[in-house]
Amino acid sequence: METKELRGLLNGRVEEICEKLLPAGKRVGHQWKIGNVSGDPGDSMDVELEGPKAGLWHDLSNNEGGDIFDLVNANQAHGNMGLTFKWAREYLGVPNTPRDPSAPQPTDPLKVGFKSKEETVWRYGSKAWAYHAADGSVIGWVVRFDLPDGKKDILPLRIIDGTPRFRGWKNPDSNPIYNLHRLTSRPDAPVLVVEGEKTADAAARQFPACVCITWQGGSGRVSAVDWKPLLERQTPIRLWPDADKPGRDAMTYLKARLPNALVVRTDDLPGGWDLFDPVPDGVSVQGLFDAAGVTMPSPPPAPAAEAPPFRFLGYTDSCYHYLASENGLITKLAGPAHSELNLLTIAPLSWWESRFPGSKSKVDYHVAADWLFRAGHAAGYFDPSRIRGAGCWVEADDSVVFHAGDRLYVNGVEKPIHEHDSPYYYPVRKSRPINLSKAASLSDRAKFTAVCERFPWRDPSKSWVLSGWVFSAIVCGALDWRPHLTLNGESGSGKSYIWKSYIAPILGPISVCALSSTTEAGIRHSLGCDALPVLMDEAEVKDERSAKRIQGILELSRMASAETGAAIIKGSASGEAVTYRVRSCFLLSSIAKAATEFADESRFAQAELVKRHAEDPAIFLKTRQLIAATTGQPDFCEGIRSRAISMAAVIRATAGIFQQAIVNHLGDARRAQQYGPIAAGYWCLGSDEAPTESEAAEWVAAQWPLDAEADEPATDTDKSRAVDILMEHRTTLQDDSGVRFDHTVSELLSMFYENKIDPRANGARETLTRIGVYPSHNGVHVAVRHTSLSTIYRGTQFDGRWTDNLRQIDGSKTSVYTPYGEKSKASTKLPLAACGFCASQTELL
Repeated sequence: METKELRGLLNGRVEEICEKLLPAGKRVGHQWKIGNVSGDPGDSMDVELEGPKAGLWHDLSNNEGGDIFDLVNANQAHGNMGLTFKWAREYLGVPNTPRDPSAPQPTDPLKVGFKSKEETVWRYGSKAWAYHAADGSVIGWVVRFDLPDGKKDILPLRIIDGTPRFRGWKNPDSNPIYNLHRLTSRPDAPVLVVEGEKTADAAARQFPACVCITWQGGSGRVSAVDWKPLLERQTPIRLWPDADKPGRDAMTYLKARLPNALVVRTDDLPGGWDLFDPVPDGVSVQGLFDAAGVTMPSPPPAPAAEAPPFRFLGYTDSCYHYLASENGLITKLAGPAHSELNLLTIAPLSWWESRFPGSKSKVDYHVAADWLFRAGHAAGYFDPSRIRGAGCWVEADDSVVFHAGDRLYVNGVEKPIHEHDSPYYYPVRKSRPINLSKAASLSDRAKFTAVCERFPWRDPSKSWVLSGWVFSAIVCGALDWRPHLTLNGESGSGKSYIWKSYIAPILGPISVCALSSTTEAGIRHSLGCDALPVLMDEAEVKDERSAKRIQGILELSRMASAETGAAIIKGSASGEAVTYRVRSCFLLSSIAKAATEFADESRFAQAELVKRHAEDPAIFLKTRQLIAATTGQPDFCEGIRSRAISMAAVIRATAGIFQQAIVNHLGDARRAQQYGPIAAGYWCLGSDEAPTESEAAEWVAAQWPLDAEADEPATDTDKSRAVDILMEHRTTLQDDSGVRFDHTVSELLSMFYENKIDPRANGARETLTRIGVYPSHNGVHVAVRHTSLSTIYRGTQFDGRWTDNLRQIDGSKTSVYTPYGEKSKASTKLPLAACGFCASQTELL
């Protein structure tokens, strides 16, 4: 490094150098007064401290003078330039390396002007403190400006793209550490952390054995600093706060980050005092330094009878977590946030007064915070997966715990939340009405399944699916695999009636009920840490926006299925990661299937209703009477819920038995995952004990006869689902009189092919052609480039590639179709069978 560069760096620290080399002098105005260059007392020599002349000096006694570099030469090296360079480099922490001629010239921070929008003239700094990287290179300065009114202004000056700019360090950049390069060059030295650059320089003069550091930005930016160099430091660390609340709060934060650091007690010093200030009478700076940590001992552990009214849950990177007994809430406090008001949220004032009495106030909150930090570290790292909200849970010893929001039921016995000794955390949640005093009898449970069998199912042999799902969903938090269900049925099939009269009375009080406009984020926030069923009515895919919303909910349900310990991690506006663990069973009710991806459909059990035309009114009356006598009675519903909760461990064990039985019988692991817990719920409705393996195998074989399985249509695939989405799309038909009708594509094709006498048949064809679907006598032509078709598939897994999937349908052909009086259309011709119709004529090649 050249003389000019060293001179520029020394000019930024003139007053500091005078204090070091000429300690017998003093500041008078903007000059340092001293007897001579050797440092003898007097006032014959002056050194300029500020402005463009900073560093210039004149000794009247011998008429000598020069710049700051000449001052160092005369005082330290007595004319030896080599020693002068050596002293300057060591003082500045600059490595002795040759300068790269192509490198930019060093910046003099006091010659960089600053002017705000309101100012008309440039102003220049009076003092600057250089910030270095670990390798010693300068990355910026903190510059002090003396204002005309006697006040001062402190601004950060950074080198950005080779140009000095008055701009601070903001996220994502970390505020730098002052004297970071000294930490690197002195790895075995103890560390003293203070607040402020001038204080750090003063501390270095008083404690030369230490590396004295601070950070840019003051007490308010202490949490924005990358403290990794101290986290990895093995030498002793002391924290010396300014004698005021902001200074002590800043060091309290650092104490939380650096548990082994010792804190210097400054409570008895004058307000605002720091190491740069004159030492008060009767105070020993060295004594305060040596006593660091001694005056803040950890109090002895509280006796068992005086246990704190809160539970230590552990710590994370910079926060501590507590579960208060009084309000039952989990409180998260960062280090500096351990203030008086925040501590009162986890324990009453009387408890703090009795445990941590202060000499000047009723409570010594600094001692209390230190004790909390140590106890938090002893509790270990905070594990959010142990949080259990409202719902049913099974603990490691097979105890069944139902969290009713404001109280717990452990094996059926009510217990206050804070009295339950468990490795899990049960915070207070919204109260859920539950009565476990009377469980439903086998007779009542039989009535519950009998009502379900009366509903108009497309496949009556699977009527057990709904009742089994409801019973198992009550204890969804206790299950190893949580099943989901779609309840589908055309308009008029009784879907809404079943929802209101059969499902909601049982699950409503202990579930999250949502309508069609609900979002995935809304469900996540409503659930929080709860393990409750999620019931969503009118889960219809009507447009691109609703498709994306439903798809988000389907993805959430997929995450909720398995008890793997994995979490959903989302970002927040504050920049922190927020973790969610969803443990819910989902039920989606809609006219058409809500799932648009095969991967989602395979995660949902299916229950489909059909519309009963001209049904005998007496049949429906009998159903209503059964409903009124069962789920229409609050006591009956409470009994069903109570019975499921008391059998939670049995249901979970039974689910595993049925899952294995289904795998053995069908060889379909995914179907076993979904239907195993549902079958367990249905079995436990009729039995108090889990089945044997042979009983489960026999029951599964009866529900899924292999001969019947062979006759069932193949499981949906992506290519067949692409056709289903098209067939289920709804559009508007207008007849000759102007009346508008809402129909699916499938219904319009049915009018065209099977109901020629319907006067709307011609209108059906015109309506289909408007969306790019052209029915012909030997197939259905689907235009490969049509904006309406692109809109239909937008938001599904076929978005942008639906034509490829349609071409994969068995019997489909690439074709060119020429509608009457129109241009030819490139199309994919689908066979009528793929669209659900039988050709009345032989297809033409």
